[in-house]
Amino acid sequence: MKNKWFLGLGFLLVFSFFSAELFAQSSSNAQRLVGTWIDEDDIDFSLTLYSNGTGSDIDGDVFKWFATDSKFTIIDEDGDMETFEYNLSPDGRRLFIIDDGDVLIFKKKT
Repeated sequence: MKNKWFLGLGFLLVFSFFSAELFAQSSSNAQRLVGTWIDEDDIDFSLTLYSNGTGSDIDGDVFKWFATDSKFTIIDEDGDMETFEYNLSPDGRRLFIIDDGDVLIFKKKT
């Protein structure tokens, strides 16, 4: 009986460790999006994402944003919402936004 109890406790500890690690990665990815991103193909376009959930583009358009592990959502001033898939490079210097099959590549401004 004691072995089952220890086995159950061990499973819970391992599960909670991995759950916490996955959650930390999720919020970490969203935090890594904060900053100014310049489109590599169109140097006249950029996005600035602030940690308070607001952002702006090079034209001065203001929006709200939030992100999960793989989804990036923008809500414009009219309340229109667009959601995109995204990936970050391992070093956090490249942002890949998938928009209707097209991949937009941004580099982080230093």
